[in-house]
Amino acid sequence: MTDRLGPEERQMAAAQRAYTAASRGEGIETPAVAYVPRTMSFEWTWKYFIGLFLWMVLYDAIGVGFFTRGFLLSRSVLTDVSPSDWQLTELHEPPHIDNGCWTEPKFDKAIMLVIDALRFDFSTPQPGSNKPYHNALTVMSELNQNQPNKAFLSKFVADPPTTTLQRLKGLTTGSLPTFIDAGSNFAGSEIDEDNWVYQMWALNQTVYQCGDDTWDALFGKYFAAANPYDSLNVWDLYTVDNGVKEHLLPAYKSGNYRMSIGHTLGVDHAGHRYGPDSPKMTEKLQEMDEYIREIIDSLDDDTLLIVFGDHGMDSKGDHGGESDLEVDATLFMYSKKDWVAPNDQISEGGYPSIPQIDLVPTLSLLMGLPIPFNNLGSPIAEAFLGPNKDPKALANVLQLTSAQIENYRQKYGFDDLGGLYKKTVKVDSSKAGMWESIVSNHYNFQRTNLDQCRSLWAQFDFASIFAGFAIIGSSLILMILYSRLPILDVEGSLEKLCNYSGLSAFMTAPAFYALASYGAFGESWPFDALWTSGLGFCVGTLLGYSIYYIRHFSKKLQRAEIGTIAVILITLIHVALFTSNSFTIWEDNILSFLLSTIGFGLLINAAQLPSSNANRAKAISHSIMFLILTRTSAVSRLCREEHGDKCSTTFYSSDASSVSAPYTVALLILGAFLLPLLVKGFLIESGSDHGSAKFHIWGLFGVMMSVAVYWFLDLFVTEQLKWSDPLFGDIELLSNMKLTIARIVLGVTLLAANVSWMFGLCVEVKYTKKDGVNQAQILGYSNVYGAQYLLLVLNFFGAILLVSKPLGGVMMIIQMYHIMTTIDLLHILETPASIGPVILAVLGNAYFFSTGHQATIPSVQWDIGFVATNTISFPLTHLALVLNSLGPQILSTVSTPLLVLWKIPPVRKSSLLFASCGQSMLVSVAYQTAVTLSAAVFATHFRRHLMVWKIFAPRYMLGGLTLIVVDVVAVLVVGFGVGNIINHVKKTFGTDAKKTVTANTSLKSDLGEQWDALQ
Repeated sequence: MTDRLGPEERQMAAAQRAYTAASRGEGIETPAVAYVPRTMSFEWTWKYFIGLFLWMVLYDAIGVGFFTRGFLLSRSVLTDVSPSDWQLTELHEPPHIDNGCWTEPKFDKAIMLVIDALRFDFSTPQPGSNKPYHNALTVMSELNQNQPNKAFLSKFVADPPTTTLQRLKGLTTGSLPTFIDAGSNFAGSEIDEDNWVYQMWALNQTVYQCGDDTWDALFGKYFAAANPYDSLNVWDLYTVDNGVKEHLLPAYKSGNYRMSIGHTLGVDHAGHRYGPDSPKMTEKLQEMDEYIREIIDSLDDDTLLIVFGDHGMDSKGDHGGESDLEVDATLFMYSKKDWVAPNDQISEGGYPSIPQIDLVPTLSLLMGLPIPFNNLGSPIAEAFLGPNKDPKALANVLQLTSAQIENYRQKYGFDDLGGLYKKTVKVDSSKAGMWESIVSNHYNFQRTNLDQCRSLWAQFDFASIFAGFAIIGSSLILMILYSRLPILDVEGSLEKLCNYSGLSAFMTAPAFYALASYGAFGESWPFDALWTSGLGFCVGTLLGYSIYYIRHFSKKLQRAEIGTIAVILITLIHVALFTSNSFTIWEDNILSFLLSTIGFGLLINAAQLPSSNANRAKAISHSIMFLILTRTSAVSRLCREEHGDKCSTTFYSSDASSVSAPYTVALLILGAFLLPLLVKGFLIESGSDHGSAKFHIWGLFGVMMSVAVYWFLDLFVTEQLKWSDPLFGDIELLSNMKLTIARIVLGVTLLAANVSWMFGLCVEVKYTKKDGVNQAQILGYSNVYGAQYLLLVLNFFGAILLVSKPLGGVMMIIQMYHIMTTIDLLHILETPASIGPVILAVLGNAYFFSTGHQATIPSVQWDIGFVATNTISFPLTHLALVLNSLGPQILSTVSTPLLVLWKIPPVRKSSLLFASCGQSMLVSVAYQTAVTLSAAVFATHFRRHLMVWKIFAPRYMLGGLTLIVVDVVAVLVVGFGVGNIINHVKKTFGTDAKKTVTANTSLKSDLGEQWDALQ
């Protein structure tokens, strides 16, 4: 292969080998070369590489944004409002209206009690069950059984996503959510659709609300009064519920409000915090049972009580997905007067199943309100048939609802749906069973319309999808090309490359924006001006890269080697997982197997080292440890619903719990002693356990012990441990102690330790006197970059450890040791530069699953957002969630430069070392880009698959989020971490570093001027 290379290519290859050898302090035999590349100063290389990675962040974000825009479904929101005086003039025997509104109200007042996450089986009899959550809340089923004309109990089926904000939107507007709505669950804003809360406000009817502050975020200006409480602190089971019990009934009894709303959170938080199988769940359900009985005792005959859950919860107490346990909630309606048709199947234990949006027209018509304009639900039959089951009354409200839906359809631009609505408007009153026919026809129209809307809003924007494919795909190609350039050419070409790309992008983006603004692309152009400018930015960037690659780089790319082939195979195995839903849901097992395969490959390479190699035994032991750690990490797992009985959760104390087992805290304490010793052991070998290393190792021990204490206190707060000492019985004191520890740890790891790190080195000067002559020896000199950079990795590790649940923290400790073992092993084996970043990236993705996560919405550990704060607080809540969810990928990305920096002495040409670190980071990001692109492609391919919203879409969302976060971390690592340590070493040792690099004389003489360029 070498004979086929041109002269310049041979020179570049020789220079590449020379640089690698010089970096490691080794000598190689190489022919003399005359090629000396034009290089920039370290400072300019630093700036241009930061610019390159910032460019990459923006480029990838635009690509992910385009695909998300086209794939994650959304719908147009109509802001029209149903008028209060609207009537139907073509109805047969239209309802009599005295007040100018739609119907006569059946109730003067209403109390609405929302018990968050009230699953249907929590409220219905479960004979013979020994589950703690069964038969604890019995009041609703008792009244439904004993007073069938006064009480109505049914299954209340939610539309996914089963998150509170989306459910409240559906329960007040009657509209359907789309998948993208799930992302706004923690960013509630004023609702912009017609809803029954607004309708009451518009008719000067007063509404009071207390409890969950999501209501206040959506409807705050329409409430006559409110007492909102923070809704997302799942650690708190009592504050919100106590607030509702304090304010709801007094507001109702005051007579000042027509509608009184209370939203409790204790059941939901007990599920998140402890799981449904815990005694806490029994306690909260019994508390709700007592409170509902208290409300019923306070009702008058003209008040309607409505109790419901906005969603259910899965077997671990989480929600957000679409499993039966998550979508099956409870609906209970009660009044002291006879008003509802009895359930004929109740004696056999049967209950009706009602879509949640059906509550909207039902409540509106019962209270004499206009049905919200965007409503797609149907009136609940039993509520209008009455005790005598009169179909005429039901037919009248169904006709009103159908007319409202048809009005919405016409405004939205639907087809006529085969004229079904027109057929149901007029009915011949002389025919027998006329009212039953009206009821049947209107229900058929309304349900058919609902099915059509679900289908319509499952339409994808393929222009945006394919634009996203093109941008993410081109980003992948550009990163691969740049990472394949000879290291000496990277630095010299960086300035021109950035200039070409920047000029082209900043000229193209405004031009595209201007053309789109003036309609130059025509009416069929699918993007608005802002998205078009983003597309222009990417087109311009790609154009600039392409021109420069063609002119300068086309003949300088390195040829494929065994390392490149291995990287391609590893990447292909991962990206191929998304071709099947079965492979996707078992991604954790497959990645573990892939790591084991990599470990066996490394073990074979280690065994093939010459017996004369002093590091052969260590390489073999590292390889074996790699395999052991891989298998150990696979022990911790969180099962997803699709695993069925083929999986058993070990991350929590049981399959039906979200509580960590107490023994995991003991493992954290053990890890606090072991990991600092292991770190010191890795540093001792190169004499780098001096200088700032001593301080950081002790600091690491302190941080890890503090984290262990934090979770130890949490055991008392969650009442998993009991203690006779009054100190440990004060929950508020323990909570404050936890909060203080968390903030100290975050302050130390993210601020103080990093500031200290910037000014230290793991070196120490040792003075000796031999034969009367004073001699100085620099300890840690041979690993001056790697040892100091490892301390930065440990700073990130400490922050991630805090926001990981106990067993997740244990897995992070194992990952940290796994990374150090891998770095040292790859250094001994002298593996190709492209393999290491991919192995670390696979490691990060595998440990994502080991730390209690899955590519599903319910597996997000939302409670971690309150580790360092009692309320949602930017940036503490958001930072905690990101570090918790993507901590393993972040740690692997931060560790990637160690592959280049580990165990090399100072070099004079710092810019080349920096460029090599930048290329390693590009390989890591390219791997994540390939995974994201594959997840997006196959999510699109399986867009009509039954499991698209349960499996493929969440996996794409994980990939897109991971890519953006890894991009941002790469900027921080390259700009702050690598740049600072190389510059610090450069300033400390100056230009004399070349005198201390160990290399044989023949290497210097063979390279001539090239040696000076490298050093």
